[in-house]
Amino acid sequence: MSTAVSPARSSRTRQTALASGMVLMWSAMCCEQSCIPIDSGYRAVPVPQPYWWYDEQNWQDCPIRDLAANPWMPDHRPVKLIVPWDSFYWGKSVGEGGNDYGLKWWWFDDSSDGKDCGGFVDHQWVKGSNGIPDVFDHLLVRLDDAFDAGWQRFVMHLPNGCLQSVPYAPSSQYWTMPAWKRRGFADYVKEWVLQKNEQAGPDDDIHVTFGVYGGYQRSDICSMDMTGAVTPYPNDMDDMTFVWRNLDPWFDDVQVSEYWFDACSSNYQNKRGAFLRITANPDYVDRHIGGECIPYDCIDTGRIPNEEAILRAPWMATHQFFEQVGWGAGGQNWDEQTTEIGLWLVHNTPTFAETMQYARHGCVLWVSYGTESDDYLNWVQQTYGPRWFPDVCVDCMCDLNSDGAVDITDLTIVNAGMGLSDSAGDKPWSNRGWITRAHGDVDGDGDVDAADQQIVCASFGLCP
Repeated sequence: MSTAVSPARSSRTRQTALASGMVLMWSAMCCEQSCIPIDSGYRAVPVPQPYWWYDEQNWQDCPIRDLAANPWMPDHRPVKLIVPWDSFYWGKSVGEGGNDYGLKWWWFDDSSDGKDCGGFVDHQWVKGSNGIPDVFDHLLVRLDDAFDAGWQRFVMHLPNGCLQSVPYAPSSQYWTMPAWKRRGFADYVKEWVLQKNEQAGPDDDIHVTFGVYGGYQRSDICSMDMTGAVTPYPNDMDDMTFVWRNLDPWFDDVQVSEYWFDACSSNYQNKRGAFLRITANPDYVDRHIGGECIPYDCIDTGRIPNEEAILRAPWMATHQFFEQVGWGAGGQNWDEQTTEIGLWLVHNTPTFAETMQYARHGCVLWVSYGTESDDYLNWVQQTYGPRWFPDVCVDCMCDLNSDGAVDITDLTIVNAGMGLSDSAGDKPWSNRGWITRAHGDVDGDGDVDAADQQIVCASFGLCP
């Protein structure tokens, strides 16, 4: 049987030694990889389960998740995505230094120990040390704002940013951060999550979680440069050690609830197959590990979801992807009991009517913080309640007279308001005028028009 791992990428002697019980210590690597770890002391690389490390067999012989023995629970709460970087900041100076990773102004700090110049008091910045690095003050106030608006599930997208002109999203998001920022996630973010959950009363429907979105490919654990990065194979000890070094501090030190890998769903370089086997590894089988974008197979009539993959892990993609594969705005029905399919509202954001269709057909909504889509859904929450997704029937927003049904009476309300226009312009969620849902403006664009009629008609009889 041929092997998918070349001799250059795999040391059989080293694999055998590790599988037999030897443990590598981080200190052995400090000379050649100085980023690991200055602040954590000695840290052991775990010895993987022996059956994962085949000597001469193909990596595809490693098993995928057994759904009967190791089922997983889809999470259909909406996601507030915290994005701390932007291509706008690449190569631009923020404060005192350069900004190679494109970190936003509130998350950039090139000091050696974290600047502490002030903090927020009642959402007002007050000068003076408060014992928390300023970047975490800014992160926590954003988390507080979102939590107060009803959000409970948070994911941070590339916490250390991204280099310009790299072929893949950087995988090493933890060890490339300075030591004080790594500690900050455990000291402040982890504690913030614990505090929110501990403060909840017995009757409160509160379950706050925090996760991370990072790169998938194997590269240098101490570098954001993804040049020459390769798919990590589950029977290569070096590959799996790299994956573990990336995941372990997030899961164990920061205690994140979930981790998402970028660009791992395609069959190019066997990414999908390797991902499914990695998530079945005994080290990760109980973790909520998802991927981007959504795996599919090509048939004569178009593209269909790859059932083997979507039943074994959560996945997410943008509206643009859904449209490209022909699944846009309700083009596919997703079983909420067995799948978790996320829609990332970024770039090419769907219309309000399309968003309702996605939610109705089982998609989990991912909303980026600080984007138009974020303002848009915050407006939706303020108008229809903080728990609008997913606890409230989306079709009930068309129940304009609140009688428990969407019918001709609701359409009559829209017809009566036809032609009314909001003087605030085309973004009522950021500068609302006087036209509201009560006037028949179901899609929230500031006008009562044919689009509102179509939304109500499409929802006839659907609201329980």
